[in-house]
Amino acid sequence: MHAQRRYSTGTSAALALVLIGVGLSALWLAVAPGMFGSSVPGFSSGLTPVQRATSSPAPLAEGSVLTANLQISQPRDPFRPLITDSGGQLGGPGAGQPSGIPVQLVSVSEDEPLVAIVDVNGVEYTVGVGDTFAGSFKVVSLTPPDPDLPPEDPRSRGSGVFLFGDNAFELTTGQQILK
Repeated sequence: MHAQRRYSTGTSAALALVLIGVGLSALWLAVAPGMFGSSVPGFSSGLTPVQRATSSPAPLAEGSVLTANLQISQPRDPFRPLITDSGGQLGGPGAGQPSGIPVQLVSVSEDEPLVAIVDVNGVEYTVGVGDTFAGSFKVVSLTPPDPDLPPEDPRSRGSGVFLFGDNAFELTTGQQILK
């Protein structure tokens, strides 16, 4: 004869509560992001407006160095198509126009003190290291052009590292980015 094992009422109740908790947790993880929006940093569903900081950016501490892991391009919504049926490019809301402020490094001087010409939304600024310009932009560092390098090497044209608020980015002479 087989002996049947009987669970007590307390053990059965505890096991039932654990299974119900696991089921509710799984349901919450599946439903909550769709109901309340995504919690992924940097992702915008387009339902909430983006607010820009109005205060000036904090200065870099003496002796601090920016790492090479700089954001070169803007994050984008992976669910928004880059090209529409009409052939126009999408970059943000509106009639196919990219959203953001265009920033282009026009040139970097070869002489000391290093000076750069930066075009922000059609207005050119002549700036040096540490200068704040166009409201929320700041020059972190400038690298002069190196004529000893071949012209296809980006370092031959000169570059600069900039801050937009607390977001660092690097531009080579001639490059443009939307901020």
